Amino acid sequence: MMEITVAIVGAAAGLVWFGGRYHGSPSWPRFLAISLASLLALTVLGLVFEPTSSLAMALLPAGTGLLAIATVAWIQAGRPWPLSPTQTGLLGVGLVVIGVSVWRVSQGPIALLMLALGPVCGLAWSAPTGPRRALAWPALAAVWLAGPLLWLLTPEASLSREPDAPTLAYSLVIYLVWPGLTTALAGRLVFAALTPEGGSGWIRRGLSLASAAALIATIGGLVIYQTTWDLATDGLNALGLVSMAVLPAAVAAGMLMGWSLPGGRRLGGLAFAAVVPLALFQVISDGLLTTRPLDLTQARAAAMAQAIERFHAEQGHYPATLAELPAWFHTRLFEPVIWRDETWCYEGGADFYRLGYVHRPAFGVPAEYISLKLTASAGAPPAARWVCDERLALQQARAPVLP
Repeated sequence: MMEITVAIVGAAAGLVWFGGRYHGSPSWPRFLAISLASLLALTVLGLVFEPTSSLAMALLPAGTGLLAIATVAWIQAGRPWPLSPTQTGLLGVGLVVIGVSVWRVSQGPIALLMLALGPVCGLAWSAPTGPRRALAWPALAAVWLAGPLLWLLTPEASLSREPDAPTLAYSLVIYLVWPGLTTALAGRLVFAALTPEGGSGWIRRGLSLASAAALIATIGGLVIYQTTWDLATDGLNALGLVSMAVLPAAVAAGMLMGWSLPGGRRLGGLAFAAVVPLALFQVISDGLLTTRPLDLTQARAAAMAQAIERFHAEQGHYPATLAELPAWFHTRLFEPVIWRDETWCYEGGADFYRLGYVHRPAFGVPAEYISLKLTASAGAPPAARWVCDERLALQQARAPVLP
């Protein structure tokens, strides 16, 4: 992965170097348009012809960066839209045809989603700095905070049981748009610390860099959590999050810095483009700060049992359902990390309760290794079957049959 990242950043660095010769000159818009059209054409052709799809995917982050730069250049120019309604319609039809054609190939959807991050990064980068600054930055902060809140308030089990469309929309926001936007904002803060005009004073520079590091750390927290789920389900969500969202957004931010900063300060942009994705890739490969799914589930089961006992001490009876517990216990921070479509099994009455979950020691084990694990109980629960029995039978029926 390090070699791939270095190659991608190298391609972006080449574009930055060539672009530096034209930036600010009358030939700058022409250079940008030709570079963007050429790179996107190579990417589309590479995706259509399967043997070259890997090369096309390697070009995508640089294409994302060019789209971000084009967005910023268009906003800063303050010019009206240059095309007539007819020309705009024809352009839209052409883009739709190209998009549908690319979407139909194996890696086409991923490519289009990565390219879509370009305008997102450009819009985040172009937050007003004049009289409208007092509204623009709080608005960006609100958009940024919406991502973690949406993630926190949507447990994995409830998400897995939703229809496909809401699940897809949620995944795009949490695992693509939000990490990309956060990376772009972090790059914008690094740019503020490096630019001679906007970063005067070491305190201001330090605050900008510290804020950028905090934003990247929030993405790191999401990567760590997804790595835990990947261990439980043999998934690749954490790797996809960094590859599809963080890497192209970091390269885009690095290219924006490289084209905008003077002299040797441009190296700061290219360093950002390389260091941020490589650091997160390292978190995934080394499993840094990642808790084993079974250990995390046991710790959360103990916290749930304490909440149930606290409810009993305050109310004089056990909760009939877990919905009676405080809302904090319905977030992702207290869900079991075993199955994406399972949550706690609970049954409660006036003087009894039992709490458990459907357990498996590892992903892909046969049915005989899947069991019902009772983590806490009190009083004398009824001997009748409860919801966990049905869930256990369902997961055992889904288990693979080994030869």
